[in-house]
Amino acid sequence: MANDEQKPRNLNKQLLADSLAERMGLARSVAAEAVETIFDICAWTVAQGCTVSITNFGSLERVDKKSRMARNPHSGARIEVPARKAIKFNVSPRLNEFANSANPEDATIRKQAKGPSRS
Repeated sequence: MANDEQKPRNLNKQLLADSLAERMGLARSVAAEAVETIFDICAWTVAQGCTVSITNFGSLERVDKKSRMARNPHSGARIEVPARKAIKFNVSPRLNEFANSANPEDATIRKQAKGPSRS
């Protein structure tokens, strides 16, 4: 493997901020604050019971889980799991298409411009 080739790696908030800073020409601290703010806004919105929908990526929504009976795998005893709220992520069809493309390096999930292309 050549030195200029990079193996894909998992992405966390810090790496996301670093990529944002590099692509947008921002200071790392500004990019990190932008990423934190975006996730804060998304988390607060979902916690309020609203949906966060990101075009061509997916949507987050809070769902109610009913109480249910479960079995303790160690003892075999039946226990009641109380009702709770959970977060559900629905992947957009465009992101699924992107993930299954033959050459994801050559593809994008960006929204394509409508109308005739200018050549």
